[in-house]
Amino acid sequence: MLSITIATPIAFNLGYGQLASRFRYPEILRDSPTAILKLFAQTQHQTQWAWLLLVLSALSFSFISIWIVERLYPSDRRTMPMVAGIFSGLVQAVGLSRWLFAVPAIEQLLAKPENKEAVSAAFVALHGAFGMGIGEFLGYLLTALWTFLVSVRLYEMGHKATAVVGTLCSIAIGLGCAETMGVSLLGPVVAIGYLFWSLWLIAVGIRAFQGVSVKEPLGHPVEPTLSADRLG
Repeated sequence: MLSITIATPIAFNLGYGQLASRFRYPEILRDSPTAILKLFAQTQHQTQWAWLLLVLSALSFSFISIWIVERLYPSDRRTMPMVAGIFSGLVQAVGLSRWLFAVPAIEQLLAKPENKEAVSAAFVALHGAFGMGIGEFLGYLLTALWTFLVSVRLYEMGHKATAVVGTLCSIAIGLGCAETMGVSLLGPVVAIGYLFWSLWLIAVGIRAFQGVSVKEPLGHPVEPTLSADRLG
């Protein structure tokens, strides 16, 4: 599981970098439907693998979040962070998958001039519901919540530096909720927050793997232990 924890943020950033350079992602999402679909058609062959990487990374994070929660939390405190982590990955995968399946079909319909208004309306509805609503707003919110909960747990265990970095990342990612509602100036903050979050996730995964062990004798949950020099 550690290898997946390391590979997932790397894959995510590779895909994100490709989309940022070829598709002007995520700035393009605030353009008109016609402009978005036109650029999508022009770059589809260069970006489909990047969308797939993002979808797989989101699904992978659901499993990573479960693993990290199990490493850090006693069983009686796992429910909230586990639910937040699982659904964070799932909602982002649902939102991103529209670029693999729905948008290509919509883009083909746009080739016929008589379909322009209907296609634009369908894209706006799809983009608003599955993109900005489910994928972005809920994705940002749940990722920020999971990161904050894990950071609180790390602070309780005495690893304040890692907890502070995680908390700052959760705030930056959480600001993405406002960005989806039109506060475009927050876009760079969210992007930087995700970059540092990727590094934080790898660090937490490595150090948790090295130093945390949750052992629960019959009926007596035991707090995870982690040597102070392992996670600072």
